[in-house]
Amino acid sequence: MKKIYLFLIIVIVCSVSLFAKGAGTTAASFLKIDTGARPVGMGGAFCGIADDVNTIQYNPAGLVQIKLKEIGLTHIEWIEKTRSELIGYAHPINESLTLGLMLNYLYTDGLIERDIFGNESGKTFSGNDGVATFAVAVKLLDNISTGLNLKIIRETVKTKNDIAYAADIGFLYTMSKLQLGAVVQNFGTKIKLYENSFSLPLNYKFGMGYEFIKNAKAGVDVNIPIDNKTDIRIGGEYWIANIIALRTGYKFNHDKNTGIGISVGAGFELNNYRIDYSFLPYGDLNYTHMFSLNIKF
Repeated sequence: MKKIYLFLIIVIVCSVSLFAKGAGTTAASFLKIDTGARPVGMGGAFCGIADDVNTIQYNPAGLVQIKLKEIGLTHIEWIEKTRSELIGYAHPINESLTLGLMLNYLYTDGLIERDIFGNESGKTFSGNDGVATFAVAVKLLDNISTGLNLKIIRETVKTKNDIAYAADIGFLYTMSKLQLGAVVQNFGTKIKLYENSFSLPLNYKFGMGYEFIKNAKAGVDVNIPIDNKTDIRIGGEYWIANIIALRTGYKFNHDKNTGIGISVGAGFELNNYRIDYSFLPYGDLNYTHMFSLNIKF
């Protein structure tokens, strides 16, 4: 297993220059959308915290921190009448092995059809994307874990669709109240919808999580995508009486067309049931709401 991970890492790192693209040149852009109202409320800074079922997307190595079976349901009201539904499941086998599954479906309709000159045709069309993620996390040592996601990705625009396959590889290192994470995301095949094929949005993510006082955690994530500029996210949450959570986050170096970089959120937990909400302003593109329900059993 260790040799397999080492081989995959070498292949991915050596392929960066080969697959590097400019902005807007990759397919399956929905894979870059942060999910889970709790992480989004913290600005997406979750790679180093990685302690609930949402970690399947942010850092699969964090699955080993989950002690009970956990289900996560998320509904996203995104921009321009785009919506997303997500379900995640984490299943601890023992203290050193956890399995996970996540299904994500994004859909929109009423898109205006245009010709090659940009003129409206008077018709509309719809589009949808989906990904099924199968996750496994293993504790290598008491303070080091690794995780692997295998993804089946389907993208549909109008009457065209294609399927791609990808993998994420993550690591998590724990030092008392400090945790460090690293992930390579969306390394895989290309998607072809019309004449051209496009690479998936390969991303390198590095994160830090720190519990600086009781019931309070902070995170910092650095994302290095192949199709855009590097961005830095910071965020945190504070639990009041272990029942109510307050969260906020900020994304530095964000695109000027995607708001002011601020996110806020809140959560309520009782008897292993947790409800989370996050609000993310998108400037001229309006704003988004996200709702999640997590159940532990």
